[in-house]
Amino acid sequence: GQIIIGSDALDSVGDERDLVAGRILHYLEAQRPSEDLLVFLHGLGLDANDFRPYMAESRFHCIALTLYGFNTEEKNDDHYKPISLQSHVQLLAYALDRIHREHHHKRITLVGFSFGADIIFFLMQFAAKAARDLNIRKAILLDPNVNEATTTISSRVAVVDKEQPLTELVKILDSAGSVNEFRNLCEYLYKITSKDFAQIQRHAKEVLALCGGQTYDKFLDRMGQLSSITEGIHIVLSFDYEQHFNTIARGAVARGMDARSLECSRCGHFELIGTSFLKETLEGVLATGAGEL
Repeated sequence: GQIIIGSDALDSVGDERDLVAGRILHYLEAQRPSEDLLVFLHGLGLDANDFRPYMAESRFHCIALTLYGFNTEEKNDDHYKPISLQSHVQLLAYALDRIHREHHHKRITLVGFSFGADIIFFLMQFAAKAARDLNIRKAILLDPNVNEATTTISSRVAVVDKEQPLTELVKILDSAGSVNEFRNLCEYLYKITSKDFAQIQRHAKEVLALCGGQTYDKFLDRMGQLSSITEGIHIVLSFDYEQHFNTIARGAVARGMDARSLECSRCGHFELIGTSFLKETLEGVLATGAGEL
């Protein structure tokens, strides 16, 4: 499907330099009679297709959005020049409002992977009122960045020389800790090199600026802010992030939040968007309502 960005989007998008009116946001949809509508947000440089396998099997009504300018066909289109992270988030709020109006009788749950999870957090920073009006049931965040230590891939993407990108891209492959991770990274780089790299790189740089620092204070602040407008949030950290889990869980408890909403998975980063993991996690969280912040 498509969401045409109308002139009414200018009420949402505050950066005058970002010319977005008349452009299109693309999405995949699997319609089902479920009372729950799940909206999926992809990782850096990826797109809605990453959720296609799960959506084909899900029992929920599902919509997966592709962020502005992240479609392959927009790579060389001058009408889709890179926009700010703030505008990305505000366009997401605009799209969610359109979805909410069309399916007002359904309960919306946001599901974000990696940078897609960060984008959900940033709703409270760049589009707080719009986010509150959505009446979000739950937010399920899969490997959001917790501080600069988890921005390994994006840190390298941010410094890639667009004229000679190969050296830094190969370094990303060098970071693999197993053959399976190497395969996932190969697939990831194959996907992002088919996109507008300038769009990806700007996105990476601006998220890095917001997730910088060695402490978890910003992350814990964003957890509290997001939980204030939802029925509950559920955060899953992959095996790659497990060294951060204990400190984050203790920090959440110290702030009066329920540590049961934090899950340390035995899966790798990219395995979190595998069909079996998504099925088990989403059905479990939405069915039980346990461990809400």
